[in-house]
Amino acid sequence: MMRLIYRKNEALPTIKKGFKGVPVKRGRFVGEFDSRSGRGFRQIGDLAIFVKRFLTKEKGIAKTPLKVLKEDIPKSKDFILWLGHATFFISVCGKKILTDPSFGSIPFKRRLTPPPYRLGELGEIDYLLVSHGHYDHLDLKSLKGASKIKEALVPLGMGRLIGRVNKRVAIQEAGWYQRYDTEGVEIFFLPAHHWYRRGFFDYNRVLWGSFMISCKGVNIYFAGDSGYNRHFREIRELFGYIDIAIMPINPPYIVGGSHMSHKETLKAIKDLSPKKVIAMHYGTFDLTLESTKELAEWFKNLSKNELGEAYKVLLLEIGKPLLLSR
Repeated sequence: MMRLIYRKNEALPTIKKGFKGVPVKRGRFVGEFDSRSGRGFRQIGDLAIFVKRFLTKEKGIAKTPLKVLKEDIPKSKDFILWLGHATFFISVCGKKILTDPSFGSIPFKRRLTPPPYRLGELGEIDYLLVSHGHYDHLDLKSLKGASKIKEALVPLGMGRLIGRVNKRVAIQEAGWYQRYDTEGVEIFFLPAHHWYRRGFFDYNRVLWGSFMISCKGVNIYFAGDSGYNRHFREIRELFGYIDIAIMPINPPYIVGGSHMSHKETLKAIKDLSPKKVIAMHYGTFDLTLESTKELAEWFKNLSKNELGEAYKVLLLEIGKPLLLSR
């Protein structure tokens, strides 16, 4: 039997005591947070469910595009600006950060809402954060030739992919529970319960995860894509508190461990226990069994119903900056 090896970036600090690295088997990342182990489309039952839901529900979903604004980007204030799906432009501690760049359509799915800004209009970007390599989270075309991105902070194994399309960008790779080498702001790479694939032969050759952005006592968590697992509770324990959690809210055609149902999203939010929750991963691509309106209404009513008023839930408008107060 092929033995496991454990990988991390030995040049970066690891914040979880005793963590020896992400398990790898036959060149592929495996373990508890690999959501496709024995699950997902490889099971005939899941495929049958997908076909049934697609045929019976898909035609009835109202394709309601979200409103897109294009307000001025603040020059001297901290803010979070949603560009659609999982792409956020964040300004904290004088640093500009872009998450999961997606500015166009993806294979088999046309974009419902245009991005309010193209990548080149955002100005200088200090750090590009990529949670994983699925097409709706990593639009390589937009990165080709991009001259204003200083550095990409990516999972283990992704550096070569980014470097092929843009040789000007400095790149740091990290394993889970590691802190990147950054200036002015602390950025950590953390687990997500997900998987990787962009082609036929690269399944789980690249890692996936989530991020914590820490600046002057403020913690902003970006969940990327994730199914439910113990990592949400563990992240809260590691950092003590979370001010803002940016969370996906759309259960796709098949949850299959890679994404969360509404019930699991509630559990994840309670595990993280943030002061504010920002919704993402809805309204840009049609990836779910619910309309954009249904998803927005469900999320908007959380503080009145299941979550309670201790949590503040925020539905950002695409293109309208949320100013961050200290």
